[in-house]
Amino acid sequence: MTQADFGTIIPSQTSGPALASKLNARRDAEDTSHSGSTRPSYVKPGMVWLDTSATPWVYKMWDGQHDALLRIIDPSTGIAKLPGRQRFESFGFMGHPDPDRSALEVYGTQANGGMAAIMLHREGSFATYFGLNTSNVLAWGGYSQGNNQYRIWEDKAAPKSLASIGYQVLPSGLIVQWGSVSLASSNGVDHTGSATFPTTFPTECAQVVLGGTTETSAGDDRLLGNMGLSKTRSTVTVQCRNNVSAGAIFTKVPYIAVGY
Repeated sequence: MTQADFGTIIPSQTSGPALASKLNARRDAEDTSHSGSTRPSYVKPGMVWLDTSATPWVYKMWDGQHDALLRIIDPSTGIAKLPGRQRFESFGFMGHPDPDRSALEVYGTQANGGMAAIMLHREGSFATYFGLNTSNVLAWGGYSQGNNQYRIWEDKAAPKSLASIGYQVLPSGLIVQWGSVSLASSNGVDHTGSATFPTTFPTECAQVVLGGTTETSAGDDRLLGNMGLSKTRSTVTVQCRNNVSAGAIFTKVPYIAVGY
């Protein structure tokens, strides 16, 4: 990779081998996009050259006062991309010759890195972004949102399991779970049982509410009373006693658990 200039070619002085040497040097410079570690000494406005002073390389155009950045090239991967910030007067239509490719793509190099698909910015601390966060959930936020991140309601942001024993995670982080605790008794009066929540509360199980239950034995309604419970982030344990005579065995009691 070279840089070379014709200089002034004087026919009476530059001919034969000398002329061939100049032409070959210029050809090599053009074939390698005038590449080098510094701007060519013979640069003129409108000239494009390749800066190889560091990796990645930078494709530049001299406008008479500054080098405008055109492309960034990684020679180890052969990937070229736009510089970090580009200004456009307007955005009309972008097309791609391959119908299976998007006209506009945002490409991230980190598997689990958050990135903004759209960034709205004006002078001052008023930037707002829209894109994927590090959990691959659509979110928007930024300075104009008080540096908060707001997840967008969608399946990824609100996982759920809608069944007789299930749960719903809200975008705010609140989790509601429901199910039932199977009971067993050794004396027909005292009943105990435990159940594992469908999903573990990440921080705390704030509250568990037990539902009432009525079962019939020998034609009489047997009411479940004197209920108590203990809870963890992943389980609930119920202790209860019949409020009637021994002999009524209750099989389960429903619950609703709330946490975050």
